[in-house]
Amino acid sequence: MKIGILTFCNSRDNYGQILQCFALQELLRNAGHNPFLIRYNEDRKSAATDKGQKSVLRYLKHFRTYYNLFWQQRKEEAYYREEAKHDRMFQKFIEEHITTSPIIYDRLSISDCPPEADAYICGSDQIWGGDLAYYLNFVPTGRKKIAYAPSFGGVSNFTPAYQKQVKMCLQDFSFIGMREQSGVKTCQDIGISDAIKVCDPTLLLTKEDYCRLLPSERISEKPYVLLYLLGAPTNINVKDVYKMAEQRGFEVKYIASQGQYDSFPKIYPSIPDWLRLIRDAELVITNSFHGTVFSLINTIPFITVPLIHSYKRMNTRITDFLTDIGLTNRISEKIVTLSQEEMNFTTFHTYQQEFGTSCKEILLKALENN
Repeated sequence: MKIGILTFCNSRDNYGQILQCFALQELLRNAGHNPFLIRYNEDRKSAATDKGQKSVLRYLKHFRTYYNLFWQQRKEEAYYREEAKHDRMFQKFIEEHITTSPIIYDRLSISDCPPEADAYICGSDQIWGGDLAYYLNFVPTGRKKIAYAPSFGGVSNFTPAYQKQVKMCLQDFSFIGMREQSGVKTCQDIGISDAIKVCDPTLLLTKEDYCRLLPSERISEKPYVLLYLLGAPTNINVKDVYKMAEQRGFEVKYIASQGQYDSFPKIYPSIPDWLRLIRDAELVITNSFHGTVFSLINTIPFITVPLIHSYKRMNTRITDFLTDIGLTNRISEKIVTLSQEEMNFTTFHTYQQEFGTSCKEILLKALENN
């Protein structure tokens, strides 16, 4: 079956974004299907929350928030100037491992002449909450539509008009599986009662599935702590990570993405090297959902640092996941204390084997059903 997948896959520094797309395609290929990524330039200006003019007014009324936003933007500008000097070879990975549509669609062309497929899947990633194309509103009548692990990113304050549009889009879906329980509730609030919770596509593959992507040799012979931070703010002090690592005789390998900027030295690995760096680390410290996921897949001890300020809502994806496997204690800002505690991965392995297998079967069955 030819399956068109619509998700985010245009980042040049977000490892999880590319790997979730790879994982879903790999699963479908292994099941005998012919999946491809629908390349699409989304227009986030149509977001249905009150982030527009109302948000500006809120920032003006709350100077501290506005001040933090200003400096966050300045940091991001500095980050992207530095990022431009380095090639993480994401495009090379996509060309080698992800099948894509021959053209890039925009909002007009995807509606007027949608890509041809037998079925369409939207997901994973935080694709819902804005552009209606991500709800597959362009799919021809009678074609199968499936949502696998999309996320609202913790946002639920949608306008009544937008809720009505979303409900209309979702009513004829064959299956809706949300990445977070909060997403299931949002669907229910909108009027879609049959949504269920599923796992992220990266959890549908095993450690062995990812091993074939890895370089054959270690990147560092010395033991190290892997620090992987996205640009969303936290209370972590990078200097404390270096101090803790030094006390334990470890180096620090620091990977920054998505606007994370400071004066500490960093590395800019390819996706295979990123996976290898996680697999060989003594400890991973991250504020990333997929940094957490791949630490677990590789049975590497980790500390997940929670996001703060207006980004708190995005912690839902991690707290949901770690609650399911009884590891919410690994969400902490106390890196020194937690870095010395041993971890038990048994519950995660059971979760991946049982829940992951169940989600895989549900997805493949949804594709087969008429």
